[in-house]
Amino acid sequence: MKDYTIVDYQGLRELGVCWSRQHIARLERRDLFPKRVRLSPGSGRCARIGWYLEEVQYFLATRPRAKAESLEEQSDEGGQT
Repeated sequence: MKDYTIVDYQGLRELGVCWSRQHIARLERRDLFPKRVRLSPGSGRCARIGWYLEEVQYFLATRPRAKAESLEEQSDEGGQT
């Protein structure tokens, strides 16, 4: 059975999706992020939108993880002047 829990933009941020609204919209258009659900009539900033929590969680679970060595290399390189 599908879970119909909806998260708003703030909910995305709490889940760790810290991209801008514009970047999320670009990813949605390219089918690289779950599609939004319109919760109220209106257009632009007046419309209330959200995303299915289950779809966002699946998206996050299927992202490749960074390797520990590459993270250490990045932090080492960032400290050198």
